[in-house]
Amino acid sequence: MTRFSLIKIITGCTLAFAVNGCDIAPKANDAKDFNRNTEAIVAKFSSENERLSDLFENSYAYAVFPTVGMGGLVLAHGFGNGGVYEGGELIGYASVSEHAIGAIVGGVKWSLLLFLQDKAALGKFQSGSLQADATANYAAGESGGNSQTEYSNGFIAIKVDPAGLIGDASVGFSDFKYQSLSETEAKWDKK
Repeated sequence: MTRFSLIKIITGCTLAFAVNGCDIAPKANDAKDFNRNTEAIVAKFSSENERLSDLFENSYAYAVFPTVGMGGLVLAHGFGNGGVYEGGELIGYASVSEHAIGAIVGGVKWSLLLFLQDKAALGKFQSGSLQADATANYAAGESGGNSQTEYSNGFIAIKVDPAGLIGDASVGFSDFKYQSLSETEAKWDKK
């Protein structure tokens, strides 16, 4: 295989991930299940870890991305959708797009919890100007801890594997997009 062929394959795979992950909000007929899934994640991790319970309770806002998947070969792209909550109430939906380069082969998936410290951080998130290059980790249970114990640039990002066990990896370069609940419902009504 030539070097040019390998570059074409990698580029094609990366573009396929990017094109498939364009919607910010779930489809109207999937929204109830999606919302139940994000709320179940909040309940699960709040009951299992006092630190996460405190963050869900006391952060100004938070976003829950139930499944973020990333795959590739050398160049990798990941995508996930989430629900955004302010004061515990759903206010909109978001997408996260992650990009990485390096010794990457295959794919992986996880859940991402993003805690926003104040109204200014939520505003940055909603405007699309919050981009992350952060390392997040989470250890399950009371004996575990999060290495990012303080807000950095107004947010805390925590990766959790779907089983709730150890997740210790770089979030990498992440780009977030937001769509309010009213914008989402207007799009649903048009279809």
